[in-house]
Amino acid sequence: MDGVLSARMPSVQLGALSTQGYQFGLFSSEGFNQPLYRQALLADYTLTATDRQNNASTVTQWQNWLSSQKGDGTPWFSWQALDGVDLSGATAKTR
Repeated sequence: MDGVLSARMPSVQLGALSTQGYQFGLFSSEGFNQPLYRQALLADYTLTATDRQNNASTVTQWQNWLSSQKGDGTPWFSWQALDGVDLSGATAKTR
């Protein structure tokens, strides 16, 4: 991890997809605030500072983004970084 952070190596996968014209949707419950994202993997992207939010909000934002993608053949890639288990919006179901 220290080597990746000190080298500030962006994600090769995201770089290749960007070169190929992909549209990106990046969504995170913790705002991509970890150094691994900001200093390395997503260093080539401008990430606005965001507050933590629950996973349900992150998924809703992703769903809205996904539904806004046009069916014009433009390729897209999305990344969701969710926080562990979040039961705040869950409903109990019994059988």
